[in-house]
Amino acid sequence: MTSAGDVLRSMGLPEGDLHSLPDSAKRFADAAQYRVEAPSTEGPECLRAVLEEADRLSVQVHRVSQGSGVFLHTDSELDEMAGIAARARVEVSLFARPNAGPHYNA
Repeated sequence: MTSAGDVLRSMGLPEGDLHSLPDSAKRFADAAQYRVEAPSTEGPECLRAVLEEADRLSVQVHRVSQGSGVFLHTDSELDEMAGIAARARVEVSLFARPNAGPHYNA
């Protein structure tokens, strides 16, 4: 049986994490080393659930994103998401799709 490490090694990649490498000295403006994003947060109910679970687990979420398209939400839902995120000091990324314009073939 071939292991994941064998496959990675055959591709010229490390077979596992390189814990011997030093941590990056680069930091965000607030001195944080990393950011946490919750993808596919589809609507205000999901946003509330993500933030409640993050609070329960003591995990700071910095950003949530929504991928199904901003046009699938009502103005009220978007306003609600903006308010929830502002109160939680969390960035929200809402994708501008699906597009309503004509589809062109290249």
